[in-house]
Amino acid sequence: MLKDNNGSLISDPHLVAEMFSLCFKNAFVDEPMDVEIPIPDINLRNRSTLTSIEFNEDKVYQELTKLKDGGSPGGDGAHPYILKKCAGQLCGPLSKIMSQSLNLGVVPKSWKEAISIPIFKKGNRLDPNNYRMVSITSTLLKVMEKIVSKEITTFLLF
Repeated sequence: MLKDNNGSLISDPHLVAEMFSLCFKNAFVDEPMDVEIPIPDINLRNRSTLTSIEFNEDKVYQELTKLKDGGSPGGDGAHPYILKKCAGQLCGPLSKIMSQSLNLGVVPKSWKEAISIPIFKKGNRLDPNNYRMVSITSTLLKVMEKIVSKEITTFLLF
């Protein structure tokens, strides 16, 4: 239950969700930045380039086995516990999906979906401004991102 701008109590779940949506949307208004950031001149002639990222079964397996048992599934419904316990069977197909995703520049639609939950901060619980949004994103996308991040970090360090 929340209070609207007129002070009326709103209990209809759809209207409460709409109030949260408007509140959070207003918190993230894109404002143009007038700041110019100088870009340093970097000599890249002697640097090698990262031409590809490999999603082999071993890398995917390693990341799947590191998942926390108690994590929540994101919008794709893939539960971390199941992914971890079935890592040996899933690492092959997932490595192919991740490779194809990166090569095509397209992420599976369900991996882009998130479950957003308002979490109370402090103050009056009836005021939607006293909540922050938490989004539970796809575990599979997080696994893919970790592999990409490690590859880029390794490339930059060596």
